[in-house]
Amino acid sequence: MSVRIFNTSAWICGVVPIGSALPHVRAGKLKAIAVAAKERSSKLPGVPTMLESGYPDFVMAESFGVVGPAGLPPDVARRLIDAIKLVLRNPELIRKFDEQGVEASSSSPQELSDYIQSEVRRYRDVITRAGIKAN
Repeated sequence: MSVRIFNTSAWICGVVPIGSALPHVRAGKLKAIAVAAKERSSKLPGVPTMLESGYPDFVMAESFGVVGPAGLPPDVARRLIDAIKLVLRNPELIRKFDEQGVEASSSSPQELSDYIQSEVRRYRDVITRAGIKAN
C-alpha cells in the first residue's frame, strides 16, 4: 500500500479487504473505485470489478481453508467437514460475517486442494515475472 499526502487529501492505493474498507466507504472517508473479485460485491453493488475497469487478470480474494495432516483418517475428515458446514449455517455467524462483507461457503477437500494449487501456480508466475527474490 502506498500513501501520498497532497494538501489535505490522502491517496491510498492498494488492495484492502472489503470488511476493513466498508465502514470507511460508508462514512465517506474512503472511495472504492473497484473490487478485485470476479463479481461485484453485494456490499458495494455500485462499485465495478477490476475486470469491468479494464484489468482482466486482476482478481484477488481473501480465502480461508481448514487443512489437516497428511494421512488424516477419512472418518475424522468427514466429521470435521460436517462440523464446519454446520457452523457456517449458524445465523449469528452468518450475521457477523455479513457485517464484515464476508461471504462464507464450503467446498470439498478436492476443490480446496485445486484452489490452493491454482493460487500457488498463479503467484509463482507473478513472482517469476516480477523477478522477486527471497533474501
